[in-house]
Amino acid sequence: MTHDYEERKPLLQDMDSLYINNNDRLFNERRTTSLMNMSNEKCEIHRNSSQLESSQSSWTRWAHVVFWWWLNPLLRLGHKQILTDEDLEDLPLQEKCLLSFQKLIMYDWSTTTTTWRIVLSAFRNETLLVGLILVPFLIVRLLQPLFLRNIIQQISSMESTSLDLKSISISVVGLILCTIIYAMVFQQFFFRSALLGRRIRHALSSIIYQHVLTTQTSAIQKTTSAQIINLLSDDISKFDELWTDGHFLWVGPLETLFTFLILWWIVGLLPTICSVITALLLIPVQFVLSRLFARYRAEKMSHADKRLQVFSEILHGCQLIKIYNWEKPMEKRVADMRQHELGTIKRANHLRAINECLFFSSPCLFSCVIFLSLWFLGYRLNAADVFVTLNYFIQLRFSLFRLLPLNIQQLSNVSVASKRIDSFMKLEKVQYQNSMLNVSVDKSENDIIVLCNASFSWGNDQTDLSSLNIHIESGQLVGIIGSVGAGKSSLFAALLSEMKQIGGQMQVNGSVSYAAQSPWIFADTIRANILLGKEMDEKRYTSVVRACCLDIDFKALGNAGDLTVVGERGVNLSGGQKARVSLARAIYVDADIYLFDDPLSAVDPKVAEQIFNACISSQGLLSKKTRLLITHQRRFVAASDISVLLVDGHIEAQGPFQELSVRYYPTSEIKDDIQRSTHRDNAQEISIVELDFKKAVADSQSIIHNETSFSAHANWKIRYRLFTETSLGYFGFYILIFLLVVGEFLYNISNYWLVEWTSQTYITQQTVTYFAYVYVVLVLSVVLISYVRADYWYYVLLNGSASLHNRMLKGIVYSSMRFFESNPSGRILNRASQDQLTIEEIIPAIFFDAVQVLMTVLGSVLVIVLINPLISIVVIPLIVAIWYLRNFHIVPSRQLRRLESVTRSPIYAFFSSSLDGLTTIRAFKVQEDFMKIFFKLTDANTRAYVPMLASNHWLGFHLDLIVILFQIATIIIGVATYNANTSAALALALAYAITLSQRLARGMQQLAETEIHMTSVERIDEYAQISPEEDDGGGNQETLVIESNWPSLGAIEFRNYTMRYRPELEPVLCNINLHISPMEKIGIIGRTGAGKSSLFQALFRLVERSAVNGEIFIDGIAISRLKRSYLRSHLSAIPQTPILFSGTLRYNLDPFDIYTDDECFNALKDVQLNHFIGLDMPVTEYGKNFSVGECQLICVARALLKHSKILLIDEATANIDHETDALIQKVIADKFRDRTILTIAHRLNTVAESDRILVMDQGRIAQFDVPNKIL
Repeated sequence: MTHDYEERKPLLQDMDSLYINNNDRLFNERRTTSLMNMSNEKCEIHRNSSQLESSQSSWTRWAHVVFWWWLNPLLRLGHKQILTDEDLEDLPLQEKCLLSFQKLIMYDWSTTTTTWRIVLSAFRNETLLVGLILVPFLIVRLLQPLFLRNIIQQISSMESTSLDLKSISISVVGLILCTIIYAMVFQQFFFRSALLGRRIRHALSSIIYQHVLTTQTSAIQKTTSAQIINLLSDDISKFDELWTDGHFLWVGPLETLFTFLILWWIVGLLPTICSVITALLLIPVQFVLSRLFARYRAEKMSHADKRLQVFSEILHGCQLIKIYNWEKPMEKRVADMRQHELGTIKRANHLRAINECLFFSSPCLFSCVIFLSLWFLGYRLNAADVFVTLNYFIQLRFSLFRLLPLNIQQLSNVSVASKRIDSFMKLEKVQYQNSMLNVSVDKSENDIIVLCNASFSWGNDQTDLSSLNIHIESGQLVGIIGSVGAGKSSLFAALLSEMKQIGGQMQVNGSVSYAAQSPWIFADTIRANILLGKEMDEKRYTSVVRACCLDIDFKALGNAGDLTVVGERGVNLSGGQKARVSLARAIYVDADIYLFDDPLSAVDPKVAEQIFNACISSQGLLSKKTRLLITHQRRFVAASDISVLLVDGHIEAQGPFQELSVRYYPTSEIKDDIQRSTHRDNAQEISIVELDFKKAVADSQSIIHNETSFSAHANWKIRYRLFTETSLGYFGFYILIFLLVVGEFLYNISNYWLVEWTSQTYITQQTVTYFAYVYVVLVLSVVLISYVRADYWYYVLLNGSASLHNRMLKGIVYSSMRFFESNPSGRILNRASQDQLTIEEIIPAIFFDAVQVLMTVLGSVLVIVLINPLISIVVIPLIVAIWYLRNFHIVPSRQLRRLESVTRSPIYAFFSSSLDGLTTIRAFKVQEDFMKIFFKLTDANTRAYVPMLASNHWLGFHLDLIVILFQIATIIIGVATYNANTSAALALALAYAITLSQRLARGMQQLAETEIHMTSVERIDEYAQISPEEDDGGGNQETLVIESNWPSLGAIEFRNYTMRYRPELEPVLCNINLHISPMEKIGIIGRTGAGKSSLFQALFRLVERSAVNGEIFIDGIAISRLKRSYLRSHLSAIPQTPILFSGTLRYNLDPFDIYTDDECFNALKDVQLNHFIGLDMPVTEYGKNFSVGECQLICVARALLKHSKILLIDEATANIDHETDALIQKVIADKFRDRTILTIAHRLNTVAESDRILVMDQGRIAQFDVPNKIL
C-alpha cells in the first residue's frame, strides 16, 4: 500500500450514485438528472441498502443458506415465465464491484510486485475464511470409509458371531451424517469460493479499466485493443478459476497424507510404501504437464490476441471491406491465425488426455500396487480391507488426480496471465501536472499555454515534436496549419498529456475541452453524446445546439428530438453529423481552453462558416475563451489572432496570418479560398433542415438490437453437430460412444474381479497368480482405453469448435451492413473471445467429466442391482426423483446462464467504446463517471451470475439427499438379504453406494454446467447462421455472368431509383433519374445528409434489395443482376474515412497479392509516398502510425492499382491540407482521366473542374448542370 492510493482516492468517492441502463448504452436521459441530484441520490442509495439488508434475510439465515431455500422462488418463477433481469434480486453489498475494486486500488501497480501477489494480499482474509469450510469436508471424507469398513466387518462376521447392533447402528448413522455434512459443506464451499473468484475477477477488470482511463495514448499504442480486451475476457478469468478450486492445493496433499496413514493401519507398512512411491512417481508428471500447459497457454493467447485484433479491425472497417470486396482476404487472414491457435490447443489437449487417464485409472493403479504387494507378501485379501482401500483411492483421485492437476494447471495459467497484466499495468500513465525541467521561461501573466523548447514522443524512440516554443495568451484564437504529417494533431495530444514529454517545459494553465478529428460517438442518445455526463444547463445547451446547426435537425426528429438513439460509433450518422455532435460536446463544456482538431472539414462550406461565426470566431459563443483551431481552410486561419505553422514536427513560423501568408503562401491562394466561400454564400440556398438525418436515425431506437436470450429449451441439433464435424462424421460419434462404454465396462470388470478374488474360500498359489495376472491386464487395459477415449473426445470437440468458429467467421464477414449497424462490436468480440474460449476449453473438460462420472454412476448402480436385484425397487423411484430435479433445475438455470451472457456483452461493448474515445474521455475529465458506469454494468452481470451459480449447487445438494436415501436402502436391503457367499459382492456394493454421493452430484452438476455453457454454442451458432448478402439480388432473375473486362466504358444510369436503408424506413433517395456518360467527371454537392453518400451505397449495393425500387445500369447491365462480389471488384473507391489494417503496407494495397512489387511501388510513387515508405513498412492497428492525410494517399494508391473504369470519391480530401488536396487532385486528373469519376466534396475547388455538378437535396436531384451554371 503506497501513496499511489492518494492519487486514486477521488475514484473511490461516491461511486454508487449513478443510474445506468444496461442495454448496450453508456448514458441515457435519466443520467443527467442523476448527476444533478447526486447528493439526494446518495441518500436514496443508503436507504435502499437498508431495505436490501432486510429483504435479503434469505442470504443470511443459516437454514435458507444451508438448504438453498432462498433460491426456490426464482426457480419456480423460471418455470412459469422467461426470466428477465427485473426478476433478479439486488446484490448484497459485499458482492458489489466497488468494494472489491477498493481492495486492489490501494496498491502501487507500477512496482515490481506481481498481480497475483497483490490479489493474494488484498483478498487474504476472505481466502482463508473460505478455506476453513474445507476442514469438516476433509474430516468426513476420511471418516466415511472407516464407518464403511466397520459395517462390512460386522456383516462379514455375522456367520460366526452375533450382529453387534449398537456398533453397526453407530457406523450406519455416522456414515449417513458424514454424507449429509459432506453435501452441505461441499456445495457451500464451491459456491462461496466461486463467488470470491468472481469478486476477484471483477476487481481485476475494474483495475484494468481504470488503468486504461489513465494511461497515456503513447503507451497504449504499445499494445492493441484486442490484447486489452483479451486481458478482460480471458486472463482475469484464470484468477477466477484458481480461487474457485485453488484450496485443493493444500487439501489434496493433506488428504493424501492422512489417507496413506490410515492405509498403513489397514494394510500394513510395505503396501502403503509401494502406493506412496507410485504417487511420488505420478505427481511429478503433473508438474511437468503444468509447465507444458503454461507454455502452450502463452502461445495460444498470443495467437488469440492476433486473431481478435483482426476481428476488431474487421468490425471497425466493415464498410470499407465491403466496397473493396476484401471479405476473402480478411477471412483468410483470421483463418490463418486460427490455424496456429488450433495447433497449440491440439498439443494442450494431448496433455489433458493424459490427465484424464490418470484421473480415471488412478484407483485401479493404486489398488493394483497395494494388492500385488500383499500378494507378494503372502497375505490373503479380505473384502473389508480391499474395498475400503478401493474406496479411499476412489475418493483420493478427485483431490489428487482431478483438482490438484487442475490447480497446478490453473497456477500456470495465472502465472502467464499475471505477467500479461503486469506488463500492461506498468504502462506509463498520463501526467497532468505541468512538466517543470531546469529551463528558465519568460512568461507573462496572460499566458495560458506556454511551450519552451518542449519535445514530445509517441514512445517509439524518436522525437515526434521537437523544440516547440510558443506563448498563447488568454482569449486568443490560434490557427494551427501545416501539411499532412506535420504534427498538428500531435501538438494537441501533447497539450492533453497524451504524448511522452522528453524535454523542455510545458505549462497549460486552465481547463481544456477538445473536439477530436475523428469524432467519438457512442451508442446512446444524441443528448447524452453532447452532455457526456455534465449537468444540464438548458440555456447553454440550447445556444450550443443552435450554434452547431443542430436545433432544426432535432425538430425534424419529431417527439424524440435529441433523445433519439444513435448506434455504436454513430453508424447511422454521416461524417458531418458526427462532427457537429462532437463539436457541440466540446463547446457545451465551460472550459478555459478549447482545442478543435479540424472539425469544420467534415461539413459543407456554408455550415462550416455558420459554425465558425457562431462558435469559434471573435463574435461567437467562445469569443472570450482561448481557442486553438487546426484547419486546412485558410479563410478561417485568416480570422485568427495568431497562426502557427508546423513543419515536420517543429514550429516553422508563428504570428499574424497576414505575415505568414506573405512568406509562405501565395496571396492568390488565400483570396481564392475566401472568394469561393463568398461565392458559395451567394449560391442558391438549400434548406439547412437535414431530413436525411431524420431518415437515418428516426428509427434508431431499434437499430441496436437487444441481445437474444434464446429459448428456455436446448437445441440438441446444434450440440449434436459439435460431435459430428470430424472427417468420420456420424461414424466418429459412434466410435466415441463405443470407447466410453468400453472404458466403463473394463473399469467395473476390474473391480468385480476383486470380488471374485476375495470370494475364494480355498485358494492355491497358482490360483492367486492367475487372479493377479488377470487383474494387472485389466488395469493396464483401463489405463490404455482411458487415454484413447479422452484424447479422441478432445479431438472430436476441437473439430466441432473449429467448424463452428469458421462458420461464425463467414457469417460475420459476409453479412450485410445492417448486421454491423445493429450489433455492437463489444457483443461480437465477446462471442469471438469469451464464448469461443468456453467452447474450446471449458465445455470439453466439464462435459467429458460429466459423461465420465455419470457413466461411472450408471455402471455402479448396475453393479449394485446385479449384486442385489431387490435394490431396483428403490432405484426406479429415485431415478424418477432425479429426473424431476433435473427438469425442475435445467429450464431456469439455462435462462440464468443466458442472462449472465447477455449482461456480460455490454461490459465488452462499453470497454471497446471507451478504448475508441480515450482521449475525449480524459480531455473532458469524465473518467470517474465512466468508472461508475463500469461498476454498474459489472454489478448487473453479477446479479445474474449469483443465482446462476447457486442453481447448480442447489441441484447438487438435493441430489446428495437422494443418494443418502439410496445408501440407506442399500445398507438395509444388503443386511436383510445377506448370505455368506455374497459378502465380497456386498462390500463392493456398499463401496459403490458410498461414492455415489460424490459422483452423482458432481456428474449432474457438471452436466448442468455443460448445459448452461452450451448457450455459448448457441450464441456462436446464431452468428454462424447469419444469411450472407444475397449474391443474386435480382429475385427470380438469373444472375448474369459477363466478360471480365466489364465495365469497359463506364456509363452509369439511374432509372426511377428509390432507396431506403431498411424496408420499413422512409426513402433516402427518391425517384433518381440521371445518365452519366463514359469518362465523364461528376461533382456531387449538397447539405450534410442530402443523400450524396447514399448514391455511393446504391452503386455498391450496400443496401438489401427489398429496400430498393428502380434500377441502376452500368454499361447497360443492371447491377442488381450481378453478384455483389463481382460488382464491387470492378468499381474503385476512395472513401471519406481512410482505414488501414495491421500488417504491412503491401497488404493494405493488395491483400489478394495480385499485383507485382513494382506496380505497388509505382502506385506509392504516384502519390509521393515512396521517398520515405517501403512496401514492407509495418502498419499498426487501424494505421495509427500514419497521419490521416497519409492514410488517404494510400487509399488513392489502392485506386491506382485497380484500373477500374469507374471511380467513386467520397469527400476524400475533407480532412487534409490544401497541398495534399492539390496532390490528390493532380493524381486524379492525370491518372484517372480516361475513367468515369463521381466525387462528393465540400470544397468547391475539388469539383469546380468537373464536367457537370449534381446538387442533391433531401434525397432528390435539385440541379444537374455544368459548373458555371451552379457555382
